[in-house]
Amino acid sequence: MPVRGFHRVVVIVCNTCAHLSIPTCPTHQCLLTQPIDGSHSSSSTPSGTPEPHCHACSFSWSMHQCRHATTTSPSGSLDTQGGGAAAPHSVSWRWWIVSDSEVAYLSQAYPRGTPSVVHPVLQCSHCDTVTFPGTEAGLVTMVDGGTRMVARTGRRMYERDYRAVTKHASVHCEGTPLTQTNVVLYESDVDTLVALVPQSPEVLDSELDGLGITSSFQTDLDDAVVAPHGLFPRPIGLRPPSPLSSGSLSSELLARFAFLGKLVAQALVDERLLDLPLAVPFLRLLRGESLLGNMALALEHIATVDPQLGRSLQYLYDHRHDASIDDMGLTFVLPPSSMPLCDKGADRLVTTDNVVEFLDLTATTMLDTAIRPQVDAFRAGFASIAPLHVLTMLSAADWSVLLADPSRQMWPGGADEIRAAMVCDHGYTMDSRAIEWLVDILAELAPDDQRLFVRFVTGSHRLPMGGLARLDPALTVVRKLTVDDASSSTANDAILPSASTCTNYLKLPDYSSKDIMRTKLLYCIHEGQLSFHLS
Repeated sequence: MPVRGFHRVVVIVCNTCAHLSIPTCPTHQCLLTQPIDGSHSSSSTPSGTPEPHCHACSFSWSMHQCRHATTTSPSGSLDTQGGGAAAPHSVSWRWWIVSDSEVAYLSQAYPRGTPSVVHPVLQCSHCDTVTFPGTEAGLVTMVDGGTRMVARTGRRMYERDYRAVTKHASVHCEGTPLTQTNVVLYESDVDTLVALVPQSPEVLDSELDGLGITSSFQTDLDDAVVAPHGLFPRPIGLRPPSPLSSGSLSSELLARFAFLGKLVAQALVDERLLDLPLAVPFLRLLRGESLLGNMALALEHIATVDPQLGRSLQYLYDHRHDASIDDMGLTFVLPPSSMPLCDKGADRLVTTDNVVEFLDLTATTMLDTAIRPQVDAFRAGFASIAPLHVLTMLSAADWSVLLADPSRQMWPGGADEIRAAMVCDHGYTMDSRAIEWLVDILAELAPDDQRLFVRFVTGSHRLPMGGLARLDPALTVVRKLTVDDASSSTANDAILPSASTCTNYLKLPDYSSKDIMRTKLLYCIHEGQLSFHLS
């Protein structure tokens, strides 16, 4: 199915001077929108890669040098070679997904009468959607050698200012970080986009990679991970049979752990909250600690991630001199699997003479050798974004709290905590009837509903460390009016609450009763979690 209002087009960027060009088919006067062989990487270069072509004919782009003899670099300086005209520069092509609304904004915001401007383009690295940062006053300008974005009003702008308001072609990319590229944008190319983008074929949803997330991922819980004691790597040899070869399975597994490492590091860089309950022993390993100091500590670590197995191993250790061990029929395999702990381990019985060796091999396998590749992959992924020494700046227990809120109650202080942290504005005060009802309703919510409310208002399942009082911006409740600005109870009772997650704003109608407010609020936090609209 086509994604309404979104089009895939190719642009050409000079690798040296960053001049942007928009190639068109000379026969059909249209943009080049079709990748040969289905390739549509946003970072492709001409060498050895399929070239984009016209959707109506076989014309393909073949220009591999910048068209500008003398060039202006994105930092604003003239770029020439040898003191004369600049030698031709190599260029690369990139896929953009642009929306009709974004092109309309570009047409309105571009400073008409200016042949070219140095402008940052923000692009989603997953679905290729681009946005042209600016405000109602016009496009942002670049200062300090192209390192800072400044609005026409003089305000410093950041990439994060545009995350929440960028409409992506893939719904799974909403709110994700955007990659900034500074280009030299020509007025003539802006006119080309304005004239031809609406006539271009709309991109198909099947062509979008998004984040690799599909609707079945959100609804199919068959493969969900249940780890009530925290996430800890399962030894590779314990994994269920797979049609994949062991090599490819191991490669896929390590790639996932590397991704987790990148996720945690990127969240730290972006100051984003995660809900990733990593087990404390795993966090110790990530910090570079060893879990094999002595048998008592090793068994304690195992019991932390698998209490039942920990109790069984502790029993063996406490009764290691008991002759009954000889009658248990245990072998040198990692419980509760059939993974051998040593050569011919499945044929070697556990006895009082070797039970300590069995426990030592079990602990070494579970806490080191069979999970070391996963730990190293996580650390490598983390190191690709943030320095590894960051992991040692907090204790494992502190990392556990930072990465996943262990508390079930969002506001353990009840109504008093809510009132102290809440700000009322635009029609409400702390003495308003609706605010009194809201505080009572929030204080009465079950823990799971509290978390849903937090996600509905803030976009995150959890609160920052320090709870509701540390929310920034503070939880703000304003009065939501009907379309005709009516104040009748009937009109107010017909509309639902809404929220602006960028500013932690709850827009609450002045309902006629507390029960109606509770019903409407519960409906929204249960049914409105995947709804995202600009207002």
